[in-house]
Amino acid sequence: MAEPLGLVASVIAVVELSAKVASLCFEYYTNVKKARNDIARLQREADGLKVIFIQVQSLLNGPDSAKLKASRTLHNRVDDCFS
Repeated sequence: MAEPLGLVASVIAVVELSAKVASLCFEYYTNVKKARNDIARLQREADGLKVIFIQVQSLLNGPDSAKLKASRTLHNRVDDCFS
């Protein structure tokens, strides 16, 4: 009699564990699905910053760069961002 009860207990434990794993998989899938939008938004923001940095770098390399106050520091920071 003890053996069938042990088998039933084992089956119940496996079913419970399977349910927990399925729940965690669903939660992970839901979070990853939402992350696609976040990743796309971050990519757009990074692309926008790249455009701004290219424009700033163009100004810093232009003929009037010496007139820009603190242009050397700005130039170094833009170079750091590109690297």
